[in-house]
Amino acid sequence: MTNIFDEEEIDVVSEYGLGVVLERANQKAAKATQNYIDTELNGQDNMPCGFAWVDFLSYNGVKITGNTKIGRLMKKSGLKQNHYKRFSVWCPGRVMCQNVDALKAGADAFAEVLKENGFHVVASSRLD
Repeated sequence: MTNIFDEEEIDVVSEYGLGVVLERANQKAAKATQNYIDTELNGQDNMPCGFAWVDFLSYNGVKITGNTKIGRLMKKSGLKQNHYKRFSVWCPGRVMCQNVDALKAGADAFAEVLKENGFHVVASSRLD
């Protein structure tokens, strides 16, 4: 069985491939978020409170919609479309904290992995 975290080339346009890329992105986001908390916040979940997320805009130059092949795979993998009809991931890395800067560090790391795999994504945050 192949370790899904090896940096091998993955075919993203498959259920398995998309799952591997999303899991790699979540792993990197979790590490980045926790690292920010540990180094910048001395291990404490301090203010300011907020949210972070990543919006998917396109894959290999083609806009992602719910009826494209990658869009259908994203739906099948549990990703939801927001009110702008963009697929989004809120709280990448799934680290439950409230510090917006820590969450944004995770969103940036998540976006980096996706960009390396052909996605055009935008990491965003806002204060609560």
